Amino acid sequence: MIDRFFRPFLGGIFFDRDLNVTSRLFEFVMRMLATGSNCLPAGGIGAVAKQLGDSVPAESIMTGTHFVHCLNRLVCLPMHMMVQNELKYSDSLWRPLFRVTK
Repeated sequence: MIDRFFRPFLGGIFFDRDLNVTSRLFEFVMRMLATGSNCLPAGGIGAVAKQLGDSVPAESIMTGTHFVHCLNRLVCLPMHMMVQNELKYSDSLWRPLFRVTK
């Protein structure tokens, strides 16, 4: 029960599958779950991503990216190259994508 429900559920809430959070944060979240208005969309949790995605122009969404780096309000993607027919990402070379203005 713990590994099949609570760990994935709370891991999603805390963005930490290992549940390395303080007892204060855990108690706060549990209190909010017990006393708050908790709900899911009728279409399931995936409906949230769909609703967010539907409100963004398709050309502004990039898929297949490895991770993003942000430095001095400049959002960058890692440079990548093919090495022995495998896509490799650089940990030190970044390609500027856009500047965050707000």
